[in-house]
Amino acid sequence: MIAPKNHFIVKVPSLWEEHYVTESGFKLLRETHQHENRYRNAKTSGVIACIPRGFSSNEPLKLDTKDSRKWTHLNLEGTFPVEVGDTVHFSVAAMMGAEDDRSTVVKEESDEDGKRWMWIRVLADDVFAVERESGLQALGGKVCIEPLEEATAENLSSILYMPETVKKKRLKNAGVLISKSRPMQNGYGIEAEAGDVVFYKRSQAEYCDVNGKNYEFTYLEDVSAFVTGEAAAAIIQKCS
Repeated sequence: MIAPKNHFIVKVPSLWEEHYVTESGFKLLRETHQHENRYRNAKTSGVIACIPRGFSSNEPLKLDTKDSRKWTHLNLEGTFPVEVGDTVHFSVAAMMGAEDDRSTVVKEESDEDGKRWMWIRVLADDVFAVERESGLQALGGKVCIEPLEEATAENLSSILYMPETVKKKRLKNAGVLISKSRPMQNGYGIEAEAGDVVFYKRSQAEYCDVNGKNYEFTYLEDVSAFVTGEAAAAIIQKCS
């Protein structure tokens, strides 16, 4: 079995399930979000069965801009430090493609217990996280964020400077940085680290609910600012 250029072949369960425990021990929960058609379940997590010939996990994978897919992001270069056997998470759109177009399915068969499995082709840029012992590791130019649901401007005004015009507003796009796929610095050369508070936009966010926690994945370029140190700790304490 050989994966085509810019793709991974991923083994996924063939049936919808309310929840699914991956081989790494992550419990993937089925949950609908306020964003239409943005839900995650067993079919959007799988084990990498095959990688492209000549693929190196230590080098950036350049995606082919001539692909028939309509690109929604200009940053087509990202690192994918994955190997055969890794459990990865990918976009709902990639799985829907497998259901709508059977040519995406490489093969389908049952195991000894009678459970059905599919091997599908997934575009590398649709894979946004790999499971590690330390948690979810963002891939392909993305960051993993745990949203802060109580991050209102009013709550943060005692910690950060907030203009009077925004003090009553809810800062929907604030969260704790869990992991990043490449270095991320501010204008002062300070590097963002796990545990910092980031402010971002959700225009191309992916969602993942594992082990009872909700995570979002967005491109590094969509992170507008981040807060470190004691200020970040104070924000997390107040908004968690």
